[in-house]
Amino acid sequence: TIEDSPLDLLHDCGFLKWWSRRLHLWESKFPFSQFLEPAAERTQYAPDDHEQMLICFGDRVAGGLHRRPDGNALLTDSNMLACHGFYDFAYGGKMLDRIVDLWRPPTCQLSELELMMKTKLVEVFVDMNRRLFDALPGMLIEENGRSSLMIEEASGVAFLKGAMSWVYKQFADHSAGMTQLGHFMTDMTSKWAVCPLQPLNTTGSRDLDLALDKEDDFYKDYMKEAYSEWTGEKNGVPGEVCQPTDLFGSPSDGCQVCDLSVMEANAPEAYFDESFICPIRPMLPATMQLEVLKKKEGLCPLHMDHRTQVRDHWQYRGIFPTIKQFDRAENHPKKYFQTIHTLEKHASVDEFGVSWDFYKFARGCTVEERRVWPRWCASPEVRNKQTISKKLWEALRTSKDVTVGGAQTVTDALQLTNVSVNNPNEVDRWETFKEWSGHQLHKSWYNMNKLFSFRRQRRHGREYNSTFGSREAHGLMWASSFQRFQGLERSKGEDTIAQTTVNAEDRYQRYTVVCPCAAGDPEEDFNIRFQWSEAALQLLRKAFQKSDIAILGPAVKLDIGLRGVASLYSEKGGHGTHWRTHAQWNAHYTLQDGQVGHLPWTFSKSQSLRVMSGAEEEFGLAYLEVDDLFGYTAAFRCGKKMKLYSSDAEATPVDHAEPFQSCVMRGARANEENRKRLAAAGTPHALFEDQYTVHVVFSPLGPCECHGKDSIVGGSEFSLAHRTLKDACSACSNATEHVLGELTKDPEYDGTFVGAGAGANQAKEVLIEPADVASLLGWK
Repeated sequence: TIEDSPLDLLHDCGFLKWWSRRLHLWESKFPFSQFLEPAAERTQYAPDDHEQMLICFGDRVAGGLHRRPDGNALLTDSNMLACHGFYDFAYGGKMLDRIVDLWRPPTCQLSELELMMKTKLVEVFVDMNRRLFDALPGMLIEENGRSSLMIEEASGVAFLKGAMSWVYKQFADHSAGMTQLGHFMTDMTSKWAVCPLQPLNTTGSRDLDLALDKEDDFYKDYMKEAYSEWTGEKNGVPGEVCQPTDLFGSPSDGCQVCDLSVMEANAPEAYFDESFICPIRPMLPATMQLEVLKKKEGLCPLHMDHRTQVRDHWQYRGIFPTIKQFDRAENHPKKYFQTIHTLEKHASVDEFGVSWDFYKFARGCTVEERRVWPRWCASPEVRNKQTISKKLWEALRTSKDVTVGGAQTVTDALQLTNVSVNNPNEVDRWETFKEWSGHQLHKSWYNMNKLFSFRRQRRHGREYNSTFGSREAHGLMWASSFQRFQGLERSKGEDTIAQTTVNAEDRYQRYTVVCPCAAGDPEEDFNIRFQWSEAALQLLRKAFQKSDIAILGPAVKLDIGLRGVASLYSEKGGHGTHWRTHAQWNAHYTLQDGQVGHLPWTFSKSQSLRVMSGAEEEFGLAYLEVDDLFGYTAAFRCGKKMKLYSSDAEATPVDHAEPFQSCVMRGARANEENRKRLAAAGTPHALFEDQYTVHVVFSPLGPCECHGKDSIVGGSEFSLAHRTLKDACSACSNATEHVLGELTKDPEYDGTFVGAGAGANQAKEVLIEPADVASLLGWK
């Protein structure tokens, strides 16, 4: 080793003489002035004088040694297939630093490439084996004496003779042997043997094992695939095959573990004293792995939220490829992790112009939440589900010619409305029906947005953001992946032979956990829950606005009813009819001392209540139908969530129940304090026993009520509206005086009917945060 400076060496006569001889020897054996010379027409691409550095990837820069004919020297070919440059020495040095940073073992870049090369290598070997067996019939036939190149189809006795031939038996014997070999080799440990072996002074199994390289898990895993043609055993796609688990203490949770990969310490080789692991079985790309998990019916992966990832040091680092990617540590799922339902994928560009794949996902219940209130973790139960109207509108929308003659695409749907598309006398009814269909479509969109006040917008945004999220695919899959220790350390002694081999490194299993989740469409489930929780809040506000808080505030049970009312009037001069619609509400309550009270049915001009009862009048009420009006009650209970879910919640004595107002205010404070506590502990979704909620149960009212003039009810039809009223009165009970009130005093009055039954797509029950109720009613 030369330790002197260049200046000192130039003053050292002995060194200069030695260096002169070495330089002369080098020039005599390698008398070239340049390594690369471009073709004449490409000289303009030659590097400048200062750009003298070319960097090439490969096991070695030179290719195989060979000797030219009549030559007296061995030569090598330069590997030009994976080169980059030309650089000056300063920038070339920087590129070399980058190469070291990227390909050092802890980044797992090298491990990933090694797996790719092994895969390609063994695929060629396996293909050689399969080609041999594909060729065996022809080879055996050739050995058995066939000489003609023509192949003719056998029949009759010749076919039987061919099927029972010696060639068939010989081939079957070969296949049976391969089947036996395949079963024998599957799951067998594989190792690399590199000559020469280390010198051995003993024939003990431990020393022999240590003389070989460490166990190669990839070949062991691929063995099953290699012999699958004969054994029928195949490796599944990572995450495709899952096994039941009792990770959370109970197999009844329905969760399953899905293996993703095997990780090994110091793979492919140790790097100084840095602790790391890398995959030794290929992992699927994140988008492909998410799609595999997405196909599991009724099962969704558990997911760590960002705060928990930070707390547990379990964050995706792939965005920085030169740092260590995988920690040598365990990370187990917790019962307070939420499930996620992956939805659509979309591409997005970040601030640096890099395109990434993002997934929208919906959050579901945790494992412990599903244990204590499984019904509230499922898709909401719905009354009066609107399915036919969707199909009807889709048929109308896709019909190219919406006329009587071109109505064949909606024939089945029209039969539901008693409209005959083949009867020319009903053209007017068909045109009316088309207008009515458009009215229904507009109405559905209008109702969804009618009550979208600023308060509602803010609540909707908060609820939506807590239910749905969007995350880059790699980060999302990482947050849904876990790791457990699998193998034993080499230092643990000969006991390791029973599980792996004596010179094995630490191994970890990479896996995900899927648990039962709501089977419905998350967007539809959210819309139903939010729409009807908002309807419940509107009813509460109306009841407390129009009554003394001293009456309803102390109530331990509160039921608020709502129904739509429509009255038909004839135009002056008999030139038509029109409907006038109204909303009615009432309330029943029970106090802590058992006293029961009620507020009578009251007409309301509130546009929100009219929308909720089906009695809005924004789109052509000439086409009002009986089923357009609803009638239902909302039963409000406030209390601890676990207690309200239990089957005996309704049987709780009223003197043990807390008054509605004080329960709401207490619940809002308790929930906020507990959530802050859990967030500080890094477990924001953990269950807490004293969680409060406002539970609302919707129930349909019935039967419908109707009143009509005798000339309408008992007479002939005058219009479509008159027929609607007549049909209503034949199906409903007689309307009482408290319904009619002043309506009948109008000289143009023809009749009234009152809605009954659940609203369209009405949830049977919803839960509301006490803080939302307190904010709406101004309680502090």
